[in-house]
Amino acid sequence: MSTQGSPTDHDASLGGGHAGRLVVGVDDSAGSLAALQWALAEAQLRGAGVHLVMAWRHPASYGGSSVWTMMMDRVGTNRQSMADAAGAEVARLGRKAGIEAGEGERATITWEAVEGHPAAVLLRAAEGAGALVVGRRGHGGFPGVLLGSVSQQILAHARCPVVLVPGTDREGVDAAATPSTHRGGRVVVGVDGSAGSKAALKWALSQAQMSGSSVDALIAWERAKGPGATNGWAVGTGGPSDDKEPIESIAKAELVRIAEQAARGSRVKISCRAVEGHPAQVLVEDAADANVLVVGARGHAGFVGAVLGSVSQHVVAHARCPVAFIPEPVIARGF
Repeated sequence: MSTQGSPTDHDASLGGGHAGRLVVGVDDSAGSLAALQWALAEAQLRGAGVHLVMAWRHPASYGGSSVWTMMMDRVGTNRQSMADAAGAEVARLGRKAGIEAGEGERATITWEAVEGHPAAVLLRAAEGAGALVVGRRGHGGFPGVLLGSVSQQILAHARCPVVLVPGTDREGVDAAATPSTHRGGRVVVGVDGSAGSKAALKWALSQAQMSGSSVDALIAWERAKGPGATNGWAVGTGGPSDDKEPIESIAKAELVRIAEQAARGSRVKISCRAVEGHPAQVLVEDAADANVLVVGARGHAGFVGAVLGSVSQHVVAHARCPVAFIPEPVIARGF
């Protein structure tokens, strides 16, 4: 059961088409509202459409565990009442988004409420999308505290870029205080020599060219000193050594080689740095004031990793800026 809306139905059109539209998961939480605001700014920059998706589930479909208790508290457990309430709520958010975006902007806003598991609903809605945008905090694990089952499924199976936008959380990171400009500034990207990180670099360059930003490409390395050492990102840089210079030089040379290939024909300003430290900490610290942090959905040492390992968990949990995960098959096109 689903409820759909369009600019024709609800007069929220801002002009423009749906090519490369942004799909945004909304649930009336602070995190999803931050994601919506971020997506609107990006869509207006690119001239893309924005499609709001609200997932809801009837208690009978999941054994009574809380998925979105706010709606159940308001309307009870009647399936049609829940569908109507979800449709009304997502329509309210869609109309509000259209008003806030303003007249004459290059975007189109549509919305729908769909019954089903949040991850499955969003993945279906995001087929062929320019990106799937979700907040880092949401009701009932949508997208969940840190990386819950919903966000893990989204990041593991999405075939388009996924952007996690921080809202207000326990660490005191507030959406209003995070970097929100979409013009100028920096795009930070983690590179480790893997196919996933190369796709992330290409996407970062495309995004930077669109927004007039610069790109900071980082390759992190560590001395192998025992259990838990990642041996660095750069191919061939691992191994025990107290001599920093050879390892750092090899890592930097590898990064420069990859960046030169990716940036061929681009006018984007790009800097390449090899930084000693754990990959997650290096990225989070460097991207504190970035517009967006970009990582590949597959990388060496589980970065991001097929089942979302400790590095990606740390990045998503602690990054103060939006984090974009880029799957390997995606041809870099920004949003």
